[in-house]
Amino acid sequence: MPEIVFLSIDDVLLVHDEMFQRFGGERAGTASAIVFLARNGWLVDASDEEIETVAVRVADVTRDDHLPEEELAEWFREHVTPIDPSRD
Repeated sequence: MPEIVFLSIDDVLLVHDEMFQRFGGERAGTASAIVFLARNGWLVDASDEEIETVAVRVADVTRDDHLPEEELAEWFREHVTPIDPSRD
């Protein structure tokens, strides 16, 4: 199994700043997760609309369709494919 590559604080802050400037805070965590997965050889296979919907559902705990962390993890498991198919 390949070594996991974690994001540095600077990486997370850069993603957060870019997402906050473009969209607002709720998408920063989702963007960081996507960058983390990409750095570790996984591509999130979902449309921008799907990703935005997931980000908002995670961030807004007052929503009836709020997505808790456990379900978010499952969503990512269902929506990632290996960048290098030999990793699977």
